[in-house]
Amino acid sequence: MIAAAAYAALMASCVEPVDFSPAENLPLSVHCILTRDSVQTLSLKVLSPHGTAVPQALPDGIRVMLSGKGQDECWEFRRNTESEWACAMVPEYGGRYSLSVSTADREILSAETTFPQEFYVKQFMKIRPGLVINYLYCSCELRIRRFYHDYYTYEDLRGAAYRKSANLWIFHKEGQDIATTHPLVDDFNQTEKTVGELPCFRKDSVKLWKTSIFSQKIWIRDKYSDLPMHSQMVRLRFPTGFTNGYPYDELNDSPLYSDQSFILITDYPRDYEPTEGGIFDIYAVSDELDLYLKDIYQKEQNKGRDIRYVYDHDNVYSNIQGGTGVFGALVYREQERALRGYKDDFK
Repeated sequence: MIAAAAYAALMASCVEPVDFSPAENLPLSVHCILTRDSVQTLSLKVLSPHGTAVPQALPDGIRVMLSGKGQDECWEFRRNTESEWACAMVPEYGGRYSLSVSTADREILSAETTFPQEFYVKQFMKIRPGLVINYLYCSCELRIRRFYHDYYTYEDLRGAAYRKSANLWIFHKEGQDIATTHPLVDDFNQTEKTVGELPCFRKDSVKLWKTSIFSQKIWIRDKYSDLPMHSQMVRLRFPTGFTNGYPYDELNDSPLYSDQSFILITDYPRDYEPTEGGIFDIYAVSDELDLYLKDIYQKEQNKGRDIRYVYDHDNVYSNIQGGTGVFGALVYREQERALRGYKDDFK
């Protein structure tokens, strides 16, 4: 965690009360990222003129409130430590929330954010009658509901395509680089390496693949050898009504099963079976958190992957009125596996 050492040093220092009079004008920093957990947490600190946290104690009269737009209910954060607060609530998907930090006579800080919509990131195994399954759990789509396929009755509970806007941050669980066919991937962390240079696609590596793995992965090298790699993560933007830009005819014999599909590629272990489980951590984040994280990772070059606890103050986006920091929201999503038919049977 980037701020761990600095935070420990601050807590060991002497504690002094803070005067919030206009003459003092001491800036405050708040970090609150809503999740679907049952308890929400918040960090509130005093900053020095240089933007670093200082050990002054916050006054006892501070009140931190969370409210939902269009909802009658409000929630109050309770202080657990000098700078850490918590409240018991679970945000609603798509809900608009406002945060207020105040003293007895005035509001000090305020911010708003919208919780991400509910959707699922599905990785599909493509099935076409009479053909070998080559595209095994490589392509992804955003779906509104969970997907289920019954092998015996062929009953599909497919849900529907997710057509609203979304921001995704996708990390490799082991910190490896990632490539994607998504047309709106951010290139801020693009490297000079390409898919064709990955160790798993070298000739000596390919010779050692099992036959089943060869049929599942060799098309990646053949189709996307020049695709650039991104350092440890990809930041993807989904505007309302997103399509990948591929003409309908090009989806005929392709791992891109629909005009919403995109592919994630990494350096696969030699004996990796796509059915073993997901190898990516996927986060859907609010617009505010998306902009904040972009600035953070541009500065820090991916120091740490727990995106809820990467704090910074200088020249970083903030949506906090009256202070710095971020009030945002995120939902964690693992890849979910499903069978995938041909393009015409899955709108």
